[in-house]
Amino acid sequence: MVRDLHAPTRVLRNAVTQSEGTLRFCERVALFSCALSKERAAELMAGFASGPRELAIAQARQTLRWDSATRQARVTHEFGVRADHLEALKKLIAECAPALRAAVYSRLAPWQQSLFPTLQGCRASPAAPPALLRLADRLVREATR
Repeated sequence: MVRDLHAPTRVLRNAVTQSEGTLRFCERVALFSCALSKERAAELMAGFASGPRELAIAQARQTLRWDSATRQARVTHEFGVRADHLEALKKLIAECAPALRAAVYSRLAPWQQSLFPTLQGCRASPAAPPALLRLADRLVREATR
């Protein structure tokens, strides 16, 4: 199938992001509280004044519909990576077995890979099991969130 290179590109809005870009304070509180403690989030939303309360409750409902990974990704998007993420990555790399270390290293962004000059050029084996690669992805996400 040949694509028309001059056809307009259609951009779809990601369900996780808002059109205005960032959340209001009450929505950020709702996002954070849902990610931290889903069971107790409603208690916190009840403390807002009526206008912000409705926004926070709507955000909490939307957030609770997301799977855990999506919630954590949005928290990272809104609040940034952990302050100690570089130390966490270094500890992760140091504790991994060689095959997992190579898989983790290959999942890092280039600027993160530059923190590990001794692993430069280290790549996960093409024959690496998919489960190992998924584990590496998860470990990197956990170290940076």
